[in-house]
Amino acid sequence: MEKNRKKIKIKKVKFQGNSRFNRAVNMSVRSYNEALRLVRYHYNYTVPDVPAKSKIVTARDWLRKKMKNLNKGVFIEFLLFVMLQGFDLFTNAWVANEAEEIMANLEKFENIKNATQNNHTVPLLCSGYIWTHEKAQADINSYKNLILAFFFFMALAAMVYTSNFILWIFILHRSISNAKFLKDSMANLVRGKIFFLIAATIFEDIPLSTLAAMVFSFQQGRTGLVCWFCKSSGVCTSQKILNEMLSRSYKALLINIAAISLTTLWKGVSSFFRWSRIKDFDFFFIRACTSVFVGGLYLCVVLTPAMTVLKYDYYERPGVQADLFKDIIDRLYIIGIIFWVVFVFITCCCPLLKLIRLAQ
Repeated sequence: MEKNRKKIKIKKVKFQGNSRFNRAVNMSVRSYNEALRLVRYHYNYTVPDVPAKSKIVTARDWLRKKMKNLNKGVFIEFLLFVMLQGFDLFTNAWVANEAEEIMANLEKFENIKNATQNNHTVPLLCSGYIWTHEKAQADINSYKNLILAFFFFMALAAMVYTSNFILWIFILHRSISNAKFLKDSMANLVRGKIFFLIAATIFEDIPLSTLAAMVFSFQQGRTGLVCWFCKSSGVCTSQKILNEMLSRSYKALLINIAAISLTTLWKGVSSFFRWSRIKDFDFFFIRACTSVFVGGLYLCVVLTPAMTVLKYDYYERPGVQADLFKDIIDRLYIIGIIFWVVFVFITCCCPLLKLIRLAQ
């Protein structure tokens, strides 16, 4: 019996004695435990089981097991949030950097009285306007205050972004640890998403887009600070140099508006899509189409203050010509103004109607 016990193998088993039994065992055995079962049945005695080898759990196996609970839709939404919101913050920093460079050039000639009377040759765009020291000083001080306000709201935007990022990490961690977390806590997650949507709108999207438009307007045109710098310093000896100075701020503003538009549109679409979810009903296509429409309206509302500055300040400055961007602003501005009026009207009337209702 001891010899038979030692000859048992995992893949191939051979017993002494009955050759017909040996062939049957070699054809049917799939594992060590199956060989033990056949031995017990044929010889009617007990063979001690070999303890199973301890399974070593690798980091890859552990990660694969945890990722089974991860919701792909939530993870993709997190990636979009990081990319779009990060791009938005990057473009805000780009606008601030351009404004700081122009401010550094202005400070070199800020305290020089009658600096524009040095008879420097300037391009045609900057000629024909007489600057006074008081006017230049007032515009430079206003420009400084705008830059300080821009940095203040950038700090608030960074705080909102960091808080929202921490919330996303918490959601992903809990969804991986508990498969039922998203299903049980979806209502609270939607409330948190709406809360951060409102916070980002008030402290980031509206103020930063408006301040970026105001900073840009102060630089442009015949009455802008760039032309004052050219008259004071004499560095703008050709139209090409002046265009390069003006176009850098223009490109930064366009990319910043594009980033804010993409971020705002996605926040409006995703927030309404999550909020409009009905239990036990999908209605995916209806919710998706409605969310895109609501996100577009939300985009117009957020950009309305910035479009107001560009429409009535930048494009009204001497030397600024209308372009395709102005045509887009003219069309979207009306939509934004209508919804702002509706919002103000509802905000003012609802409390009054609540006071005069009969069922009190």
